[in-house]
Amino acid sequence: MPTFLDRHPGAYRLWRTLRLSRGGRALTRARARRLTPARLARHAAAARIPDPSYASEWAHLRGLLERLGAVKGGFAVDLAAGDGVTSSCTLPLFRDHGWSGLAVECDPTRFALLEHAYRPFGRVGLCRERVTPHGVAALLGEHGVPAEFAALNLDLDSYDLEVAGAILRAFRPLVVDLEINEKVPPPVRFALRYSPDFSWDEGHCYGCSLAAAWDVLGAAGYRLEGVEYNNAFFVREDVAERRGVPAVAPEAAYRQGYAERADRRRWFPWNRDVEDLLECGPVEVVARLGRRFRRTRASYVLQLEPLGPGWADDAGGAA
Repeated sequence: MPTFLDRHPGAYRLWRTLRLSRGGRALTRARARRLTPARLARHAAAARIPDPSYASEWAHLRGLLERLGAVKGGFAVDLAAGDGVTSSCTLPLFRDHGWSGLAVECDPTRFALLEHAYRPFGRVGLCRERVTPHGVAALLGEHGVPAEFAALNLDLDSYDLEVAGAILRAFRPLVVDLEINEKVPPPVRFALRYSPDFSWDEGHCYGCSLAAAWDVLGAAGYRLEGVEYNNAFFVREDVAERRGVPAVAPEAAYRQGYAERADRRRWFPWNRDVEDLLECGPVEVVARLGRRFRRTRASYVLQLEPLGPGWADDAGGAA
């Protein structure tokens, strides 16, 4: 059922403006740091929710793993695991299917909640560290991640594509569940480059577009299986071939998994101000995003041409 904010776009814009103001952010941070016994108890109870993921991410991942014959056991890596419960697509694996794995989170409060919720899961290693493209392979190696494992979930809200590329040069997961910036339709390539100073401001400049992910993961030997709203699912090419998982073109996957979903606006009300991008041609999308991002300090790629091997090392910031 639509909420009050869903039915009243003006009220939603006011609420979001207040929430992202300096005072709103300070209040949110203060509330987030309070780890009271009651909050910990609520968090532990929430960890028993059958599907805690957002926008049916777990259902898609579970269906894909079942299709590959891998849902009953394996090793999963969750990078930027948050509090281990909210919007988690790996919690059901660790809880109900007895998987082993590694969950990484850098925020101290979220990590404390993650530790509390995952106490029953003795086979899951926990690490409080910030993930970077330059250190992620060593981080996974230090925590005993095997060279070939079952599932990688990546949701950094920043330079996700660089991190994914760095991982796939050293590891070969069966499935990669990568959050994409769903606002950017194919064939536009958008990807944030790594910066140690980047902090997501909850705006639209973060992550990577589906087309950019398709370039980088395709070159690493992965096949796009589908899109579920703001998550793209890739399967290792040799396994996809053996299991009969067809490759889906980015444009078709984006339409089926996001643009043509009837409930898209309910799940993503914060995209109201960029809905017009879905009606624009690719050249216009690049132009509009270039204007929108012109004041950002982040370094990013924004183009129509496919990303080459050295895309993250190219000089410059914006497109």
